[in-house]
Amino acid sequence: MTGAYRLIMFFGLGVAAQAVMLIRGSWEWKGFLYSLGIAFFGLLPGKNEHHYSLTFHLLLCFVTFACFIAINFRTALLPRVSEKILLAYCVTLWYAFLSFLYSPGWLSYLIAGLLLVPTAATLVLSFTESRLSFKLKLFFYAWYLIMVVLMVGFQFAFTYLTVFFSGKEPAGGTPLGAVLSGMGFFYMVVNLTYIYHMLPLRGKHESEEECMRRWHGWTDLMTGRYSDSAQLTHMQALLTILALGGMFAANIRYGFISAPNAVNLGILVPLLLMPGDTAALADRPAGRAGTAQ
Repeated sequence: MTGAYRLIMFFGLGVAAQAVMLIRGSWEWKGFLYSLGIAFFGLLPGKNEHHYSLTFHLLLCFVTFACFIAINFRTALLPRVSEKILLAYCVTLWYAFLSFLYSPGWLSYLIAGLLLVPTAATLVLSFTESRLSFKLKLFFYAWYLIMVVLMVGFQFAFTYLTVFFSGKEPAGGTPLGAVLSGMGFFYMVVNLTYIYHMLPLRGKHESEEECMRRWHGWTDLMTGRYSDSAQLTHMQALLTILALGGMFAANIRYGFISAPNAVNLGILVPLLLMPGDTAALADRPAGRAGTAQ
């Protein structure tokens, strides 16, 4: 086995391990094996493909597997969201942006400007009391998914993806790094799959009515995972910003831990310290009525 295929094998193990970890509480062999079986269709050559690349098609297999796991286990995998998590993740996202992407220049300023709009909306949400409409719940749910993709993507070791396109082992690649990259890759694809399903895009053989019925099925499920019953007080919102912001500022100044570890803590700690959200976000159909428009 060449070094390239060895790393691809470990990358695949990371993808599989992350899948099992995420769905272990709602394990179902039928959905898992169906996703695995569909994934092998990624090995088939394209209609106009003149040069077949096995490494590239293996990447397609991993993408297909992650997409179908996301779809088949959506009830288990769709995250539960509240304004506490949104605010905490906003602070973490800005730290990730400053740590991994920012450098003086027009591109960084453009990205920062794009991030400022939903960030400002999150701040308004955190310091006001209102029940959100269906559209606003959908907006903030989309913003949550985008934040997760960006926070993982900013620190993702894209070097390990080059092996699928070049067929060559990347310099400095290790089995452990490949496993961790596979896990991060799976998580990104799952969340990108949910972002895709938030768009009312018609399938090739789908009528507009069928498209909207499918879209409402997805978006009702997603907005049902948003809770506006566990709202922050002004003091809680301020303390969240100061505590997380202070932690990240200190880490930038003194370098207590690596930036990737700090971001991962920023993703995990709010979930661990805010257990009340889980109870407030029990599975329920999304209502479309609300006071905020």
